[in-house]
Amino acid sequence: MHKVSSKLRRVLARTPTAEHTPVHETRPTQIRENLPIEILGEIFLWSARIHPETMPALARVSKWFHSSIEPLLYEVVSLFWPTTAHKFLFAIHSKPLKFFENVKTLLITAVIPHELAIPALRVCTHVVNIACWLNQPQKLPVVMSLRPQRISINMSGSYAQAAIAFRDPFFARATRLSFVDPPDLWYHWPWSSLSVLNHLTHLELRGFETEYRLRECQPKMAQILLAVPRLKVIILLVMDEWVLGVEKAAVMGIMDEPRCVVMKMPRAENMQGEWEAYPRGREDRWERAEAIVLWRMATLPTYGDCLR
Repeated sequence: MHKVSSKLRRVLARTPTAEHTPVHETRPTQIRENLPIEILGEIFLWSARIHPETMPALARVSKWFHSSIEPLLYEVVSLFWPTTAHKFLFAIHSKPLKFFENVKTLLITAVIPHELAIPALRVCTHVVNIACWLNQPQKLPVVMSLRPQRISINMSGSYAQAAIAFRDPFFARATRLSFVDPPDLWYHWPWSSLSVLNHLTHLELRGFETEYRLRECQPKMAQILLAVPRLKVIILLVMDEWVLGVEKAAVMGIMDEPRCVVMKMPRAENMQGEWEAYPRGREDRWERAEAIVLWRMATLPTYGDCLR
């Protein structure tokens, strides 16, 4: 949850509550008269962050609210369909470039054409979280010029390019890295090159859809953990309910490694909400996986001791 400033806390503490306010007093009027405009604005901004679904309505209250809320509206930009991308392109042409420094989270799906994606990438230079599922985005200089911390990307399964890309400055600050490539492709990547990513603590991959094939990945998981011993979580996403049932029943999970967690891949209609969970202040897949790993380590002290 977003923090409330100390100044706002003091003002709220002095504001009479319903228990102490006489019936004959009109509390909304009293609040408007007592609160400075900047504090009143902060209250609405705080409310908007907690309930982002109210932002469009708040932005239409007045010009003053619009100017205050609009930067928050653009903190998270999801170009899930071309129609949304066209609207964002219109915004690019109607606002100063500096305004788009407000964009901290950017999602671009594979159905967005390059002529719509590239202008968005070009102006959103301050993104911290990016999901770019275009085909081979590592070939686009406008993508590689960014320095995000949370990355979800489609490497298109190229063995040689994967080894080179991990050394690209684009990945240098990554703490959480997710690849949407099918497992038959990423399985052959040179994962030892991940060792250059000094900040990486979380990795996510698409898993094989059978228990047998997943268990075949154990040497590959060991290779990854050897290259990046600081990894706290490796998520393997699958759709098969049987595999998920086996994972849930196993104390250490299918991979026999407490840090490898098999989880259900979100449905297409839920992908946007899942990606927006963290910047919106909600629990995301990484946090759920972390809780599973912590439980496993508490249950299996030997593993917990060797990872501390």
